[in-house]
Amino acid sequence: MNGTVTSLGLDPNSNAVALHGYDQSTGYLTNSFYNSSGQSNTSLSDAASLPPTLFPFSPSQSIPPNTLNPMIHALNRSGQSDKLVGCIVGAESSGITTSQQSPPNTARGLMQVTRGAAQDVAGSAPGGAQLYSQLADPAINIATGSAYLNLQVNRYHGGDLQAGLASYGTGPAYASARQACAQKP
Repeated sequence: MNGTVTSLGLDPNSNAVALHGYDQSTGYLTNSFYNSSGQSNTSLSDAASLPPTLFPFSPSQSIPPNTLNPMIHALNRSGQSDKLVGCIVGAESSGITTSQQSPPNTARGLMQVTRGAAQDVAGSAPGGAQLYSQLADPAINIATGSAYLNLQVNRYHGGDLQAGLASYGTGPAYASARQACAQKP
């Protein structure tokens, strides 16, 4: 795979291996399946269609920057800088894939995407109903969270980044802090 494997699975009954990741040259999420004879089938996919799988890093530790930054670059759907999305990930989860806020808040994963945000991004897309349950997968979370940021900035706030960030987070101070973070060298 020309890119990064974000998750993998093994079916012990058939000895099939499923690799999920993203292709750095295209920016698409990929699914590759290898059966016991080594034959492969690779498909490009939207984040909403990926099944939840095991992530190769410890779910209780931050994803290393040399893995996280290229992942953000490949999956950033916000229309904003990768640095800004990275600042959101840092503030929301410190790069820990399994971050989840306590009820009643339903935010999950790297970008702390809520159930409502996931539904908003999925709309009527096939597989949209399962998107919220898949948010622990870092690739799905970044693709979904950055797409939701795009909705906040462009659809709901007419291109106003400050207002979109405030709505994504917890208000004007959140927006100012993320913008300041993104401006740092």
